[in-house]
Amino acid sequence: MGFRPAVTALALTALLAGCPTDAPPIDDDDTTEPEPDPSPPGPASLALVPPDPASDEDFMIQVIQQPEDPDGDLVGVRITWTVDGLARSDLDGVLAIGADLTLRDQVWQATGVPFDEAGLEGPPAVVEATIANAPPGPPTVVISPPEPVGGEDALVCIIQVPASDPDGDEVTYELAWEVGGEAYPGEDHAGPATTIEEGDTVPADDTAPAQTWTCRVTPADSVEEGEAATASVSTALPPPADDWSLEDVNPTSATFGEQVSPRDYLEKVSGWVFLHST
Repeated sequence: MGFRPAVTALALTALLAGCPTDAPPIDDDDTTEPEPDPSPPGPASLALVPPDPASDEDFMIQVIQQPEDPDGDLVGVRITWTVDGLARSDLDGVLAIGADLTLRDQVWQATGVPFDEAGLEGPPAVVEATIANAPPGPPTVVISPPEPVGGEDALVCIIQVPASDPDGDEVTYELAWEVGGEAYPGEDHAGPATTIEEGDTVPADDTAPAQTWTCRVTPADSVEEGEAATASVSTALPPPADDWSLEDVNPTSATFGEQVSPRDYLEKVSGWVFLHST
């Protein structure tokens, strides 16, 4: 029979309890949970307004849906721009782009990167637009003479101030006439002539008294037409012809001794009419 050491009462109690005599006591009230791993924010949703800006239009970037953060952190969106693929660091954080910064056919791209309080970044969102053509503005137009006599004066449509084009394109013009709201020339007209611009002149023989004439000038660049400009005049009656005349017998008159019409108003007696009655 082998040797067995004696087991003390304290050691036996420890063995029965299932723990060594030097183990720390168990804290049944310890409810500490591990901290969650920080997570970056989700993507933002961006839009350009207007979506297809022309070279004479301002435009801006809008965050139409804010990114969400799984940790509940406050989230921002960092905006950067490129033009034709080249970074524009001078526009970092800028939301509105002025028309003075753009040119036709440029490709503007905006990138929005979400970030949270911890500095974590989410996936970028990208929007872009190609700058469209801007048509020329309207010219300033007048008709000469401003008070024409029907049947005696030709009408000339004059571009007093040329149209300007935001893209610097060469501007051409198309001229059209109307008389009394109807297109000119009609069947009874000889048709327009040219003084400066093609078709800018209505010959005197095509006019008559008491008519309203309108000239319409439409500018255009190499891509599209711009806003038209108009000018209108009304033709007057010719002055009345003298139906009879008398010799001016007033020695103080500038026309003394000449044949004058009683229609002339000189504020002086210019002629005498003798009537006989019985």
